[in-house]
Amino acid sequence: MTGALDGLTILAPESRELNLFAQLLEAEGAVAVRCPLVQILDLDDVAEAEAWIERLIAGAFQDVIWLTHEGLRRLLPIAERNGRRAAFVEALGRSRMITRGPKPARALRELGLRVGLAAAPSACNSIPQREDRSSRLCATAGPWRLPSPPIATHRRPRPIK
Repeated sequence: MTGALDGLTILAPESRELNLFAQLLEAEGAVAVRCPLVQILDLDDVAEAEAWIERLIAGAFQDVIWLTHEGLRRLLPIAERNGRRAAFVEALGRSRMITRGPKPARALRELGLRVGLAAAPSACNSIPQREDRSSRLCATAGPWRLPSPPIATHRRPRPIK
């Protein structure tokens, strides 16, 4: 039995489901050359992450946005190394957790935290916009911060003439 891709060598650039994607190609007869595009590494210098954790513990943020679970999974060991894990988790519990997709929500639930607002996983424009300039907001996936307001801007396409 021959597959639709017999005899082809296909470069499979992927970051999330590389092996699954390559197996699909191979099932159709291709030789899949795996080429991961993203590698997630720990921070070389954690000073900024430590400062962010301390700001959170001090109550600097009312909302925390998790676009992925990786930010939380990388921040927890940093807080733990500094003896601040419990205070970090407690501070997260005082803030509203905003998530995009199931992975960050699952990571929060594992810590006994609840999601205050869940955005659609595939629609970054569904993250709410903040109009109140006095609000304190931090988005994290690293940690990194998005300016506020607005968090996400929406551009409407122009009609084709």
